[in-house]
Amino acid sequence: MQNKDKLYHFVAGILAFIIPGILLDPRIGLISAATVATSKEIYDARHPGHTPDANDIIATIAGALFAFLLFFPG
Repeated sequence: MQNKDKLYHFVAGILAFIIPGILLDPRIGLISAATVATSKEIYDARHPGHTPDANDIIATIAGALFAFLLFFPG
């Protein structure tokens, strides 16, 4: 189950990167994904029943970096 959660965060990072990263600028896409990841974990920390995890931030940003390298390999 733990790995499935990280996979979801990885995919969320890809999605958080794609729209701003492709339509606007890749740097904005990376910033967007990092902001989404951090915001989600802050939300988790402030709400009972949610578990914040720094590794979720890493997984989300890794997804964004994967998308960055996929769309901008040069």
